[in-house]
Amino acid sequence: MGTTGRVKLVVLDANFYWAQEMFSACRTFADVLLLHTWDYQSFFRRYGGYFVDWQQRSVSENIWEQRICCPPGWQFRFWRITELLLAHLIRQYQGDDPLIFVFCYPHYHTIARKLNKTFSIYYNMDDYSDYWPHRGQQTKAAELQAVKNANLTLCIANYRSSSLKKLCPDAAQKIIHIPLGCSPQFMSAGPLQAPLPLPASLRHFERPVAGYIGALNYRFDFRFLAQVAERLPNVQFVLGGDYPQPSHGDQTWWQGVERVQQLTNVHFIGPVPHENIGIYLQSFDCLLMVYSKTDFNTNSCPMKLWD
Repeated sequence: MGTTGRVKLVVLDANFYWAQEMFSACRTFADVLLLHTWDYQSFFRRYGGYFVDWQQRSVSENIWEQRICCPPGWQFRFWRITELLLAHLIRQYQGDDPLIFVFCYPHYHTIARKLNKTFSIYYNMDDYSDYWPHRGQQTKAAELQAVKNANLTLCIANYRSSSLKKLCPDAAQKIIHIPLGCSPQFMSAGPLQAPLPLPASLRHFERPVAGYIGALNYRFDFRFLAQVAERLPNVQFVLGGDYPQPSHGDQTWWQGVERVQQLTNVHFIGPVPHENIGIYLQSFDCLLMVYSKTDFNTNSCPMKLWD
């Protein structure tokens, strides 16, 4: 894009919803590039082909995006090649302007060394060692270097912020906790004195209705929900999200799912379009956060709480 005189901001990867939303808001003072990198199988499912966007595509005012199809193991076995490609695309976008480089995986910290006039931000959203269990130690070592080398580390979870400060005491002053927010369209215009009417598809349920919309995988404690629903037969429990599958958790977790499926006051309604979630949340008498005690939940930010 050459030189514009404005700060450039690059987000890698911008596949995470809140990473994209948070840093897209910086378009008031920066030109924002959202880099979407996927392994080839995920890329094909999402875009129906295999390709690399060699040029940035404008998606809205001061916001561009690029999509990059990557080989399997690209963050590990093929990292040197991928690193060169990503650094090239970022430099092409940066031109001679100052750059804010936001990276969401610790392995990306090496790219910052290949860029000029760059302020780097490590945006931590998980304990990434859980993503690749057989490469857990390698990922932890990469994260240690990412925190040490980045100009700033932002953590969505206070637990992760505290953990990284203990691991990297010399970098503690540049590790900050910034929790996730709430989508503005989920918010009501003012405090609700009573729930809004239920959406048309739910109006056959008698109140009270307790609802949850989100991931219905190993993070969700179905055994606990079954115990609650059995004790409250007059309450209708509504669960929105992709229907749980055996592959989403271990055998004990699936037994909890099967127990819930036998209850007449628990209802699976399937995925809810993102733009409609606020309508559902504001119509429930009670909102649920039935989260399991897992490393993922411990190291994440409960966005459902703000929603």
